[in-house]
Parts: sequence; C-alpha cells; structure tokens
Amino acid sequence: MKNILTIFTPTYNRCEKIKELYVSLANQTNKNFTWLIIDDGSTDDTANLVKLIKEDNILDIKYVYKENGGKHTAYNLACELVATELMFVAMDSDDLLKRNAVEKIYECWELKANQDIEGLVFLCENKNGEFLYSTYDEAKLRNPVSWQEAYQNNWFWGEAEYILRTEYVKRYKYPEYKNEKFFNEAYTYMQMNRPLVWNKESIYIRDYQQDGYTKNFLSIIIKSPLGYSDYNYLKYKYSSNLLVKIKTVLFYNTFSLLGKKEGIIKQSPCLFLSVLLMLPSFILSIGLRFIERR
Repeated sequence: MKNILTIFTPTYNRCEKIKELYVSLANQTNKNFTWLIIDDGSTDDTANLVKLIKEDNILDIKYVYKENGGKHTAYNLACELVATELMFVAMDSDDLLKRNAVEKIYECWELKANQDIEGLVFLCENKNGEFLYSTYDEAKLRNPVSWQEAYQNNWFWGEAEYILRTEYVKRYKYPEYKNEKFFNEAYTYMQMNRPLVWNKESIYIRDYQQDGYTKNFLSIIIKSPLGYSDYNYLKYKYSSNLLVKIKTVLFYNTFSLLGKKEGIIKQSPCLFLSVLLMLPSFILSIGLRFIERR
C-alpha cells in the first residue's frame, strides 16, 4: 500500500513526551505513514532520543532541527518538506494517537477521496475520555463543509485534528515576525474555505502541559502582539457575531499598539470601531505592558 500520510510533530524541549508519543505511533495498527518531527531549537536530549528510536526501524521517521522560532514557524517549514498526499496537522509532542487512528484515516480517505474535498476532521478527547468541543452541529456537519463555514455558522467550535491535502495546506502559512514565537492556529483554519469531511469520533488524546500555550496564554500573546493582532483581524472578517466583532477590533487595536504596528486604523478590519475603541484599547495596552514587566 502506498504511503499517503505524513504525521507532523512540532516539538521544543519535550524529550520525555516524544517518548510517549513514539510508543503510541509505533503501536498503530497501520504503520504506513511518515513521522515528520520538526525540532524548534530544543536544548534537551530530543535529538539523541530520535536517533535511538530511528534505530528501532519500526517507523519511517524524518527529523529536522531548526532555530527556535515558535510552533507556527515549524508548521511553515513542514509545509515545504511534506511529500505525501496528506498531512496530519499537527500531532503535538505531548499528545497521543489511539491505536487504530491511522487505520481510520486511511479507511475514511479511501471512502471519500473521490469527492470534492480537501481533507478529514476527527475529534479529540482528554485523558478522561471527554470530547474537547463546545459546539458540534451533527446535522449540518453530516455533509462536507469547510472550517470557515462551520466557524461562521457556529456549527463547530472546539478541539479537533485535521488531516488535509498537503497541496491545500501549503496555501495557508503564518506570517513570521522577528522575536515573536506564537500564532493562534485558528489563523490558518479560518481561511480554509474548501469542504472537509467531519467525523464525530475521536482518534486523539490531548494532554495539556503546565508549560504549554494553553496554560500561559496571556503571557504568550503579550510577547507576540503582531501575530495576535493579525489573528483578530481575520476573526473579525469571518465572524458573524456583533459582540465578537467588537471584541476582536478591541484586541486588534490593543495588540497592534503593543507591537507598535504602523497604520493601525488605516489597516483595521473596521475603521469606525477602531476609532471608537482606540481609547479603551490604549488603556488596555498599558495594563498589558504592566503585566509583561512584572
């Protein structure tokens, strides 16, 4: 059987977690995939560990080391390196795949690949077996719809895993700003306007770490203001909820000020709201600067 799948894992100083992930991948009922590890400048023993597990010769493993720049820069690099038809975006180093996950991906793709679709969506769960979503409209997602359409209509919101055509993924990369190491992953998904097949079942177990993005979100976005400004610009564009639009312009203004972006109002997704919210945005930016310096 031809290998059509690359599982992409970005990692940074997660050597012990890589070990656990490797076990879950090595135990897959279908091992016909490439595991692409992009090491975002780790200073621990990740490189030596990967060298050892490659010697097991159980999986097709490709390891690439790069200067630390954030998960989004690892994603951009992976887009250039993946050669298979499908790309799993992304299997984080602190998470696990269920034993039959790859088998399910292949089965679903074989059934749906001749349709006009760009990929598959599967749900994920926590270690207690609880699904990690707040909204899933089963009736609307029974037929292929894009992530953008699902978001705009509030048919889905939560954690999921995406297995996408590699050529499609390559259209959606992240801007890279000097000294900024975070970009909200929804930035790329919000732009994806082609149909995906949605599966209301989990193939993935997510384990949030104390030092991860989710646990330290405020501190992280303060240090990456231009990326978070860009994210809120797009969120305004693709949201249909007025309160969300107001909130995103407030954040667009605030983080643009933090990042010293030029032409904030001129480039705003809504000039009127940017002007109206500039004073509270300025006050909020001062408060965030204070938090950053503590």
